Amino acid sequence: MFAITKVFFKKVAIKRVASLSIITAALTTTMTGLSGCTAHQQDALFAKVTELGRDKAGLEKHQVETLDIEMTYLERKADGPVIMLVHGFSANKDTWLRFADYLPDNYHIIAPDLAGHGESEKADSYDLEAQADRLNPLCAWHYLDLIAHRDYSNLIAQELGINHESPQLIILHLGEVIWHDSHQGITPEAVMGALSTAQD
Repeated sequence: MFAITKVFFKKVAIKRVASLSIITAALTTTMTGLSGCTAHQQDALFAKVTELGRDKAGLEKHQVETLDIEMTYLERKADGPVIMLVHGFSANKDTWLRFADYLPDNYHIIAPDLAGHGESEKADSYDLEAQADRLNPLCAWHYLDLIAHRDYSNLIAQELGINHESPQLIILHLGEVIWHDSHQGITPEAVMGALSTAQD
């Protein structure tokens, strides 16, 4: 029995080594082929791979006029949670292709190219505030008359554990209310202070 097992594992090992050799040879051939490509051919190949990645994630390319530039972004519309994927400096919207492909199909995904990155236009300023302001046209703002739709107001108050007031501003972080106020209590300073707390 030991001899048969030994022979069996030896055959499996040989097959695995053979398979590995074939894969290695294929990769070597591919890499050799790529090294022989012209710059134009390499760019075309990269563009095709990027296109396939976008298609697999269900993302389509769009443009929108922002604060001072025309911004390019990828979007997959859906009726679930909206998630905006913002790349870091020196990257671009396609950084998120594999990540986006793993998100649930009902997620509405938006992945922009920040100014001066990817396919978006260059700008005079690249400071964080300006980059953030340019994202506003990609955000959907919804206004609801809570006097006419008091049932919504009551539901929000119940779910968040706060009293309904109008006008009212509520800031949430990771699903929890971190600040809320109404009327004269809603000031830029108070809002920025609450947002700063959420970032700490």
